[in-house]
Amino acid sequence: MDVLQTHKQVVDDYASYIQSFLNIADPAIRSTVESKLAEGRLWPEPLLQFNPAYESAGSVDTVADQGVLHPAIADILKGYSLYKHQVDAIKLGTGDRDFIVTSGTGSGKSLTYIGTIFHDLLRHPSESGIRAVIVYPMNALINSQFEEFKRYQENYEKATGKTFPISFGQYTGQEKEEVRERMRENPPHVLLTNYMMLELLLSTVTSWTSPRHERSKRVPGRTRGFCAVEMDGLRPSSQAVAMASSLDRADLDKPPKASSWIR
Repeated sequence: MDVLQTHKQVVDDYASYIQSFLNIADPAIRSTVESKLAEGRLWPEPLLQFNPAYESAGSVDTVADQGVLHPAIADILKGYSLYKHQVDAIKLGTGDRDFIVTSGTGSGKSLTYIGTIFHDLLRHPSESGIRAVIVYPMNALINSQFEEFKRYQENYEKATGKTFPISFGQYTGQEKEEVRERMRENPPHVLLTNYMMLELLLSTVTSWTSPRHERSKRVPGRTRGFCAVEMDGLRPSSQAVAMASSLDRADLDKPPKASSWIR
């Protein structure tokens, strides 16, 4: 691909699109506008950057064989390879340590908290209730991640012939009330939500129908993981404050130290 030619074609197409709306009768104004368009006033110069090369740590099978991840994760993430920074983050998470990952686009940040969460769930298969909450700033990200979780489920069931041992669900304003009601009655291991719906869950405690959770102000279950995804999407600052308030009210499992798997 000739990137410069591609850039020129995109700019030309965009310029043609913009000009199709222009019908300026005054010659002087039309001349000025056309001059500015010709200077590229509405689009920036092309930006060329090299993609960083991240240090490889080997396949998921290799990492699982080393004991960093539960062996079953090799079936869930079949065919995946990990970078060193992913393994470093996962080691912190599985060691009950908090971590923040700020690597570039396409560096596999999601797998750091997913690997950590799945490892913990597989190590404690008998524990029920919400064990990890993943909070996103936008529903579009939740929908995308939910599809990824379904692919992980398909990978595992295809590789082993067994039922996927991890339940997951998305709790947003998109789902019908009966769907959310079923989730409140039978909470999944992993809850994908946004900060507004998390606040709603923590405020309407009577919606958790199990007697064990009545009058409780915490997320039901031995919730050990709280992961905030794309924190730069929390704008204005009042949203970040709401997130911090929800984290405090969630009352994550203590002791031992609660892990916050943060992206």
